[in-house]
Amino acid sequence: EAIAWALGEPEAARPWFVSVDRAAREHAVRVGVPAVDLGDLAGLLVSRGVLTEQAVTAKIAVWDDTKQQQGRPRDWVSVATSLPERVGRMKKV
Repeated sequence: EAIAWALGEPEAARPWFVSVDRAAREHAVRVGVPAVDLGDLAGLLVSRGVLTEQAVTAKIAVWDDTKQQQGRPRDWVSVATSLPERVGRMKKV
């Protein structure tokens, strides 16, 4: 439903689809909706200056405990290594 709603918006103002579901993100991109996982969202917020790296780190540091998997991207290694990688990738978007 979120993807269908986003498609109703003008392309220049189309909202991003954020999901932990890889297949749903791939579908969104395939039909023209920008899509990211929570790690990319964190990187995007830091790269655009919306939040500081410290603020984001405080919220997602729990991902460093591998028993805490809620929302953790599959390829996430640690905040120290993965967040800077995601920030760099999202600067190009």
